[in-house]
Amino acid sequence: MKVDESKITKKNNIPFDLSGGDDAINISGLMTSVSDVKYPNPSDTKTITGTVDLTQSTGVGSPNPSDVQSAGPAAKTTPFTATLDDQGRLAELKINADGFDGNLTQDIRFVDYGAPAPITVPPASAVIPAPAAAYQFFNS
Repeated sequence: MKVDESKITKKNNIPFDLSGGDDAINISGLMTSVSDVKYPNPSDTKTITGTVDLTQSTGVGSPNPSDVQSAGPAAKTTPFTATLDDQGRLAELKINADGFDGNLTQDIRFVDYGAPAPITVPPASAVIPAPAAAYQFFNS
């Protein structure tokens, strides 16, 4: 689908940053306010747990405000688990809100650090203009 960015009026509804920065899904904005961060098992330095205040999340990675509001006070202390790879880089981030609002639960995995993803332009015959429903989705 070919999307005309000028028709997307609510840029915060796009689930990734189109500016081409290093943090395309804005993990730093999602995790703006964390607490109780620790290694639950001191001998395992690859697993980190804590809570994230989703009411403070910002940017394209932040949850839908209506979901945060529906969750109520529990959104302020949502449990998360971060898993690091052998080089200390974030490999997986699990935000577990299933106990109060599954819409806020996220499981994000990172692989192939430093390896560019191959991009293949589809043939023109396979590209269609984005339908009105796509713009409605992004602008709702």
